[in-house]
Amino acid sequence: MNTVEIIDGGVTTPHGFKAAGVHSGVKYRSLDLGLLYSDVPATACVGYTSNNVKAAPVQVMMAENSPKLSAVVVNSGNANALTGHRGIEDAITMKESVAAELNLDPKEVGVMSTGLIGRFMDMHKIKYGINKAAKQLDVGREADDRLAEAIMTTDTVKKECAVRVRLSDGTLAYIGAVSKGSGMIEPHLKVLHGTTLSLVTTDANVSLGFREKWQEILDDTMNMVSVDGDQSTNDTCIFLANGLSGGAYADEDPEFISALQFVMKRIARSIAMDGEGASKLIEVQVNGAESKEDARVVVKAIINSPLVKTAI
Repeated sequence: MNTVEIIDGGVTTPHGFKAAGVHSGVKYRSLDLGLLYSDVPATACVGYTSNNVKAAPVQVMMAENSPKLSAVVVNSGNANALTGHRGIEDAITMKESVAAELNLDPKEVGVMSTGLIGRFMDMHKIKYGINKAAKQLDVGREADDRLAEAIMTTDTVKKECAVRVRLSDGTLAYIGAVSKGSGMIEPHLKVLHGTTLSLVTTDANVSLGFREKWQEILDDTMNMVSVDGDQSTNDTCIFLANGLSGGAYADEDPEFISALQFVMKRIARSIAMDGEGASKLIEVQVNGAESKEDARVVVKAIINSPLVKTAI
């Protein structure tokens, strides 16, 4: 029985999440800094780019590998990539600034950046934006939309999704997501290991062991998208589960897994549809393969082919 219901919502739809999007000055006029906050520490499962060249925020988060996060700060306009030791320090400062504003441990704060590569961050503007965003944290569609707009670069549309699902034990849970990405798109996100940045929230309860299942979901959704075949230095997908809906662990709950897969497929499809220069969406289905990995190889060979894309 399919219990997934699409609703009008975003990352603050699940209980206990707040968001904000502000203009810090990194960009000339647009919103360019977003903040997501959970009322209680949330179990964090994170997928990072597998590119050998990783941006400073990715390096910082991978080094800490925090099992719980209470907030995530995201800026657009500057990727903080290929910025050396200073870039690392700036990413750490972003975490510390959010922690100071929200009375958190810096290890409870995630950080993501997207935008131009090879430029140092203007930390005066970033700190101003963080202070501003912390005061504007709110719940609802306006807060969702402002965060969605703040993380956009060459995106032409906001990429949001929300569903509610009745879990096997009767618990009613919500899942929300926001993402950006239209160029430098061929994610190869690995747990513990332009740009796609995604924030996925749920009030369902999951354990730290959910990271393995999260990897499977990423492999079947985000990691099957290709626009230009170029992998980003900043790709990051953060899944936060704060458990405020109550109920048992949903790690193996088929209803929850189905709902999360649905959300991630919808987000992945929206990224492909909004690819830079794209006028058509190609979906490849493979039947009769001996394994999922064999099917994946076939799909990638087709969707990464410039000849196929040109012909279509």
